[in-house]
Amino acid sequence: MAPRPIEELRSAAEQTPPDRERHVDLLRAWAITFVVFGHWVVAAVTEQNGMLAESNALGEITWIRPLTWVFQVMPLFFLVGGYANAASIRSHHERGGRDIGWIVGRHERIVRPVTVFLASVVVAALLVRRFGADAEQTGRAVWAATVPLWFVVVYLVVLTLTPVAVRTHERWGLRVPIVVGAVALAADAARFRTGIEEVAFVNHLLVWFVIHQLGIAWRQGRIAATPRVGGIMMTGGIVAAVALVALGPYPVSMVAVPGADIDNTAPPSAALLALALAQCGLALALRDTVQQWLQRPRPWIVVVGVNSVILTIFAWHMAAAVMAAVALHGSGLVPITSIGSAAWWGWRIVWLTACAIVLTILVVVVARAERSTPPMGDPSPLGAVAAAASGFAVIGIVAGMLGIALAGPADHGPAGLPTATIASYGVGVLILMAVRRHAGHTPTR
Repeated sequence: MAPRPIEELRSAAEQTPPDRERHVDLLRAWAITFVVFGHWVVAAVTEQNGMLAESNALGEITWIRPLTWVFQVMPLFFLVGGYANAASIRSHHERGGRDIGWIVGRHERIVRPVTVFLASVVVAALLVRRFGADAEQTGRAVWAATVPLWFVVVYLVVLTLTPVAVRTHERWGLRVPIVVGAVALAADAARFRTGIEEVAFVNHLLVWFVIHQLGIAWRQGRIAATPRVGGIMMTGGIVAAVALVALGPYPVSMVAVPGADIDNTAPPSAALLALALAQCGLALALRDTVQQWLQRPRPWIVVVGVNSVILTIFAWHMAAAVMAAVALHGSGLVPITSIGSAAWWGWRIVWLTACAIVLTILVVVVARAERSTPPMGDPSPLGAVAAAASGFAVIGIVAGMLGIALAGPADHGPAGLPTATIASYGVGVLILMAVRRHAGHTPTR
């Protein structure tokens, strides 16, 4: 007899509506899985002043930087996010729901597993500090575990803008991503002309908004998911990305490299936008083939399973790496070797296996927070007070997570994170919970 979780997955897979865009689910699972694997591959452990410290192998091993064109697949997540959000909010409106109800409901789906993660990190930091762990090392470990949350912050902001994004698309179509993309390119060019990096900080929002908008256009039928259309986008994106890297000031790495003068991701650059266009084109070109393949039960069950815990996987994957580092290197089971050496590469298999085992255990233990998320009712019928409270909750959560993402590897106190950021996030979550208790249970998805 199959274990209950397997039975539940099979049941969920079998109940999939015939018109489900399964390709979107695969792209989401593929993107997050590849990001997790890529982070683990380049995560390196060093020793500083007799203590374990984290490092990024991209800073030492230059020949692997071109591979980031394959592993930087966050554009795919925003593409499918746009598609899924457009479909979800349309369904919500058809049931009579309002924008604020949809926004709060979608936020809650993300916040629940993230809250479990952050609470666990804070408790762990308090415990290890209580038992004598070094304050600075604890701060670095907490930072390493929570650094991926920058992506969640950006996604929450883009998600919040979805109602506006859908309406602007319905009115102006593809002119929206074209115009916003042009503004992003202008901001990127301005930082090089002026030498002021902050000029392009707006691209943390604009570039990812453009990709999300392409997902909306796909869902609304403005972009056809065909080999011809996808091929044109892919070719144009690749040519532009190669030209920008070869002839322009952009580095070859599409993820952050320690010590680099120019970063393609922070803020997102024209080169990253071009690569994103190529990846979106490839996804569209493969749509029919992948959709047909996913009609098979086995691959579809795997996709359903990964998507059911996708946020848990992403939130915890670097915490798993921190635990694996302590277990392997802190105990002396695996020696700390020179980054990029033959010995270092030889131990990668052990390292990746350990990370995967730890993450699997963590997912089994905490995934219920994501898989059991009940649909939230629409708070908008409760009046202006509930709507305002929902808005404050979203602001508090985003502000808190932004502060956590920007905290950096330092001693931020016994909890490992700045107190103000924890308070902002916690208050936002509490307000969200209060709204839920009074909103009923009308589904928002």
